[in-house]
Amino acid sequence: MTDKQLLEALVKGQEELKLEVGQIRKAVREEVEIEAKKTRDDALLAQSHLNVQLDDLGDTIKDLQISGKRLEKGQEELKKELQEQGKVLNAHSKILNEHGNILNEHGKSLKSINKLLNKTASTVDIIGLRYDERLVENELRIDRIDNHLGLPSFKSKQ
Repeated sequence: MTDKQLLEALVKGQEELKLEVGQIRKAVREEVEIEAKKTRDDALLAQSHLNVQLDDLGDTIKDLQISGKRLEKGQEELKKELQEQGKVLNAHSKILNEHGNILNEHGKSLKSINKLLNKTASTVDIIGLRYDERLVENELRIDRIDNHLGLPSFKSKQ
């Protein structure tokens, strides 16, 4: 082959090579664009999933906030009710203490009354014995007077 033919073959090879490189670049560009589109689509899909999850999280947080407020309100109501019950219990405690004091006073009064009753019973017993002694003495005296005067005796039949 001559130089001219070689040169023509070389130019023709360069042109074919340029065409092939162009075609390869075009194919690579298309694949890159396809991958880029796929990556963008995947990113958009992932972003939409994240948005949905964020919305769900937002809803969950709102629900938790509402539940927290309800819980706080319920706790406040319970606290108020417990305070009221505490006041009632304190009042009942005071009343029970007063009743206990009254019962103690009644117990002391009953002891005093029992002592007085025992003293009164002893006094009545002593009076009864003395009365019986006086009766016997009077009967004996009447008998002596009757005997002295010679009168018949009027003893009661028992």
